[in-house]
Amino acid sequence: MPDPLPIVWFDSDCVICSRWVRFILKHEASPSLRFGQLSSKRGKALTQQFVPESTAETIILQQPDGSVQIRSDAVLEICNHLKWPWCGARVLRVLPRALRDLTYNLVSTNRHRLVSETAQCPVPTSELRQRLVES
Repeated sequence: MPDPLPIVWFDSDCVICSRWVRFILKHEASPSLRFGQLSSKRGKALTQQFVPESTAETIILQQPDGSVQIRSDAVLEICNHLKWPWCGARVLRVLPRALRDLTYNLVSTNRHRLVSETAQCPVPTSELRQRLVES
C-alpha cells in the first residue's frame, strides 16, 4: 500500500541533511511530509531504482503515486510544503536544472568539509520519530 503523503528520503548520517529535516519540521505549512532514511532497506531500494550511481548521495522526494524528484528538484518541491517566505524559493525553478543541480552537487560533495567534523547529528525529535516511515 503506497504512503498517502510524500516521503523525504535523506541521509541520516549527514549533519546538513539532518538539519534540513529539522528546518522542514519547523517551517512546514502543515504536517504534509513523512521522512525516511536512505540507509534503510526501502531507502536503499529506492536509491538503486531511481538514482544514477554517480549521484547516489542525494535527497529523494517520493510522491504517493511512486514518482520521485531528486537533488534540486526535490528541494524545490519540498519548498512547496513550507510556510512563507520559504515557499517562495520555488521560483528558483526558472533556473536551468543543470545549474541548480551543479550547486546542489557542490554542497553535497563538500558537505563534510562545510560542517565541522565534530558536529553530530541530533537525536530525532519525537515529532520526527512519529513521522518516520518504517525500514
